[in-house]
Amino acid sequence: MKKKKKKKKNLVQQNNELLSKKKKKKKKNTILAELIAIHKKKKKKKKKMNELNIKFNALKKKVFETQAIVSISHEPGKKKKKKKKNGKIDFEIKSGKKKKKKKKKNGSSYFHIM
Repeated sequence: MKKKKKKKKNLVQQNNELLSKKKKKKKKNTILAELIAIHKKKKKKKKKMNELNIKFNALKKKVFETQAIVSISHEPGKKKKKKKKNGKIDFEIKSGKKKKKKKKKNGSSYFHIM
């Protein structure tokens, strides 16, 4: 009878040990899963931040280009020319004074002499 009790006790103890090991493994697995999820979120955030940074830089570049166009167009005596090369716009500035248009005289006058 003592042998049966010992065997039962050993089996119960082994069962408890196995259950505790399983619980520990589950805890480890859940912790690992949570860490992986956090890592993935960080990667997604970094990727999103990079995309936003690229968009921001593109907008910033456009703003500087428009500011350059406005400043060039408002300077007196200077004209701008746009040339497209490989999808990029290059600006050439020609300096010089504005030429006044001369009025043409037809030979006709407002007053006729009689």
